[in-house]
Amino acid sequence: MSFGGRGPSAVGGQYLQIGADGLFLGVGSYIMLPEQLEVYRRAVADEGHGSRLRDIVADLSAAGYEIHGDAFKRAPRGYASDHPRVELLKRKGLFASLHWPEEPWMFEETALERIAQAFAGAEALSSWFRARLT
Repeated sequence: MSFGGRGPSAVGGQYLQIGADGLFLGVGSYIMLPEQLEVYRRAVADEGHGSRLRDIVADLSAAGYEIHGDAFKRAPRGYASDHPRVELLKRKGLFASLHWPEEPWMFEETALERIAQAFAGAEALSSWFRARLT
């Protein structure tokens, strides 16, 4: 299930997958279209917006979210390979995720609350994308 946009190029969206192996929750942008990628890169290169994204990613990682997204091997054309946020500039997609193997809590009434809290915990990333790429 996808929320907040349609398809894999939705920016700032939320995704929930329920399967035999448990729950997978993702927030952010799975892959950006070329025009989105250009706007994203300009925002990452901006000291204020880029530093904020770097901090959001660090906070999510510290909170237990896994950070994903395909990336180019080199810095994009026009950006220095030693840019302080070069790893973010290389991204073609950027999303945070949680994966829970099947557990008893998933069949309880409180499951929806736990999922909502996980989405809320990553709202800063969704908000960053929505404010800059939509």
